[in-house]
Amino acid sequence: MDIPISSLAIHIGETHSSYALAFFHDLEKSELYGASCKRWPYSKFRLETSTALLLKPNKSFDSFGGEADRHYADMAEEGEDQSNYYYVRNLHHVEKFNKNTKLKDETGKMINVFDIFVHIIRFLVGDFAKTVKDLIPDKRIYVICIPARWGYSAKQLVREAAEMAGIPRDELKVVFEPVVAKFGFHKDKDIDKKSFYEAAKSGAEYVILDLGVRAADISCHQHGGFIRHLLPSKGSALGGDTVTEEYVKFLGKIFGEKYLVRLKEEYTEEYLDILHGFLARTRHISGEMNKFIGLHTQLLLTCFGRKKDDVDLSRFDGSVHINTSYRLRISMAQCQRLFEKYITAIERSIERIIQDERFEDFEYLLMIGEFSEFELVTRAIRKTFPQKKIIVSRDAGLSVLKGAVYFGFLSETNTQGVQYTYGIQHWPEFNKSKHPLDRLVVIDGVTRCKDVFSKFIEKGQTIPENQRVSCVWTPFSNSSYHTIDCTVYISSQTDPMFTDDDGCAVLGVLHTPFTVDMKKEALKIEQTLIFGRTCITLQAKNMATGQICETQIEYM
Repeated sequence: MDIPISSLAIHIGETHSSYALAFFHDLEKSELYGASCKRWPYSKFRLETSTALLLKPNKSFDSFGGEADRHYADMAEEGEDQSNYYYVRNLHHVEKFNKNTKLKDETGKMINVFDIFVHIIRFLVGDFAKTVKDLIPDKRIYVICIPARWGYSAKQLVREAAEMAGIPRDELKVVFEPVVAKFGFHKDKDIDKKSFYEAAKSGAEYVILDLGVRAADISCHQHGGFIRHLLPSKGSALGGDTVTEEYVKFLGKIFGEKYLVRLKEEYTEEYLDILHGFLARTRHISGEMNKFIGLHTQLLLTCFGRKKDDVDLSRFDGSVHINTSYRLRISMAQCQRLFEKYITAIERSIERIIQDERFEDFEYLLMIGEFSEFELVTRAIRKTFPQKKIIVSRDAGLSVLKGAVYFGFLSETNTQGVQYTYGIQHWPEFNKSKHPLDRLVVIDGVTRCKDVFSKFIEKGQTIPENQRVSCVWTPFSNSSYHTIDCTVYISSQTDPMFTDDDGCAVLGVLHTPFTVDMKKEALKIEQTLIFGRTCITLQAKNMATGQICETQIEYM
């Protein structure tokens, strides 16, 4: 293949969003990914900013990211009326994702989440185009990553928003963060990483620990031909902002809470600088107990005309000092105490997974996310779980973004012969010569075999782009008027027998508005899979009315 391909990754996070680009030239077979990246201009073509969106009173776009934060703050300082603007600072509180989901902005007004996605994606794609100008080849892939906790309904909503924002369907993939995170370790040269990929390809289970600012997302995966979630991804542990909260409490004990509140209200930017400075200073500390670290907190004294002698430090038993330049110095032991609550919550979450007999034997733990770059955190996890092989990327906070760029290339291999078997669930009449007795069920007076894997496409089969595969089936039920779901299954086996066999998983579900009325003529549904360049379209047609509904499913 001599056509250059670009892969653009867009990471929409709850608090931060980003994008990155890579080019793939002279594609070669690779043991891990199917291609080698000859050029990696990652550090040049990258943007990371807050997930903040500012819309004008008519809901048209004003600004995004840091620019949105600054513009909104400037309006307040200049006495302008902010009440008619729409200002969304993050997506942390969104629980459900559909076309009707609304989010309360910072001014108390409601705004549609779908519209937020459209604005964010349109801005990031446009900003990216300005950055790289005419360097993007005609052949490209867009990969949009979202938090796993948002669920499959969010994937479809983001896909629709991306198409509304101008990304063609055949150039788009929408994926969960943990699915692509493991590819972000590819450029790190380490023997443990090599052995991890070899183990994962053989079907080994592994845990991904995503230590973000607002939540620690912990999930268990298996790569036995494809990735599947063995444990639902949940933000069950505290987020990294817990450390910041502990530091704020600590400063309140030293300087007085009332001064801290005044600084936050009257010198907001400087207050945030103090908190960011603490995180920056503690990111790479070694944990040596005989050291003190210096922290920038001078403003807490100088802004209010106080002297260092006004501060009582006797309660800290020599672990806290203020030097002649008003710089706060704290012992390493004191610093570690600020991380204790956060680390303990993470360790307990990992222990819950280990105690679950389904996942207790996982060998590898991959740490990603911003707070995986804190040595105090990684050292504690390694010490608590010495029996696990813990892998931390050099740029753990960027693992998802880097992995997504590589993941974009994988779609280019789909036309070379599918790697998996695709099918639907079928419940045929029971045949005692080939069906096991434990699969026998009686429905509407007919003995049937449950959960049979009915193949659409077999592993290894070559499929031309936009190939359509269809079948017609009749739903059955013991009750009337229930809606029908069309489910597609995937298997790493060539000839799976049942949909719950090893190596099988649900690939996607289409919730249709079709209903069954057993008192009338049986409902017939034509279910079609359309294999596109970057996604599979699952389509269902009511044969009686001609009504069609569809959804898009990502390739594994």
